[in-house]
Amino acid sequence: MARIRLKGQASLRRSLRQYARDVRVELAREMTAVMEEIQDAARRMAPVDTGQLQGSIQPSPRTVDPDDLTGSVGTAVEYAAVQEFGFTGTVNVSSHTREQTHVFGKELDNSQMVTVDAHTRRMDREGNFFLTKATQQAKQTFNKRMGDAAARAR
Repeated sequence: MARIRLKGQASLRRSLRQYARDVRVELAREMTAVMEEIQDAARRMAPVDTGQLQGSIQPSPRTVDPDDLTGSVGTAVEYAAVQEFGFTGTVNVSSHTREQTHVFGKELDNSQMVTVDAHTRRMDREGNFFLTKATQQAKQTFNKRMGDAAARAR
């Protein structure tokens, strides 16, 4: 059996470890940029009523750690899943007050506050898929961007 000795083996190992670290740093930077792009696109596509859903769309973590190359973009808003995927079913509506401006299709001269008893309501809402669409857009160039990031490593 032949033995091969390499001169500078320790130096080679250090260089390879440093190169691997540089690759991870570049990948983390690019992944952070991709997640920000997904966030921006999802915010543009999200349905807007109060702006709460739009403002809640965040990458997690804010900056990708080179030692843990994972991340996601999402929202903690309770109704986000219904907006994203849609919903068909029955929901409970709590008792509440509302301003009544019309009766039997005719406008009232003076609006009045009325109490609406608790009830159930049938809902059939289509999904908007704003996060899904934003992610699919980023997915089209993701592999090339990660390859380019790895190539930028020194």
